[in-house]
Amino acid sequence: MEAEKATGPARLGAFRIRVDVPSVDSTHHDSLLRTVKHCLIHNTLLNPANIDVKVETNVIADAA
Repeated sequence: MEAEKATGPARLGAFRIRVDVPSVDSTHHDSLLRTVKHCLIHNTLLNPANIDVKVETNVIADAA
């Protein structure tokens, strides 16, 4: 896998995935490509998950 950075906001903007397999005929090649395109990571990147960010600290606020 290779990736390219993007800006605005900073992130990975493009991915290239190469699957190395022994020689296969066109039927197996097409099946392999369909399998890769249905994997969990591929689907997550195409349909981003909701992200909940929470910051928790043990710092006690000043009692002014």
